[in-house]
Amino acid sequence: MHCSLPKTPPPKAAADAILSLDRTAFESAEDVSTLMQCLPSEDERSTLQAYVASGKPVEVLSEAERFVLSLMAAPRAATRLRAFSMRFVMAEKHAEAAAVFTDHAKAARELVNSRTLRLALSVALAAGNFLNHGSRLGAAAGFRLKSLNKLADSRSGDGKSTLLQAVAREVCARLRAEDGKGEGSEVGLLVDELPHVVSSRLKSSLQEAGEGLGQ
Repeated sequence: MHCSLPKTPPPKAAADAILSLDRTAFESAEDVSTLMQCLPSEDERSTLQAYVASGKPVEVLSEAERFVLSLMAAPRAATRLRAFSMRFVMAEKHAEAAAVFTDHAKAARELVNSRTLRLALSVALAAGNFLNHGSRLGAAAGFRLKSLNKLADSRSGDGKSTLLQAVAREVCARLRAEDGKGEGSEVGLLVDELPHVVSSRLKSSLQEAGEGLGQ
């Protein structure tokens, strides 16, 4: 009989915890899984029942066998433990989903309140209108965010710099002017204003996080 004895709870308490679904008796779903591995197969159950019925002393059994014997006192132990495990799993899924929802909400607020991002978008729009002057696109009131990728693709006549770099230089210059700083002084990084926008949790969409709760 193979059974890796869990650290907690002890035999009698384990059977009682299964019957009452006492969550305080276990620390995690892993503890429940370890206990499930100790549940006897039909052959093992029959062997232990026959041993007890023979009147032989239980004390001579191994610790693992006595532990398994105690678990047999809990009816439908496997079903109960699976339900027990789901309580831990759902709590973990809820915590993960809540963290995703929280980071999305914080990221949205950071985007709305970011001075640097607002200025960068304004400069990018002005640059686009300047380059498109005289065409139907030369007086745009806005642009799609996916168009920002074109900033890195548009290069100067000598090919030494991109429009993105030009926009960045202009943004830095305006930030220094607004803050009363001299030319060449350091300015804050955009990423510092948007810590949650670059959070790994944003790789999961709100829909994916919600669907995870239903699995």
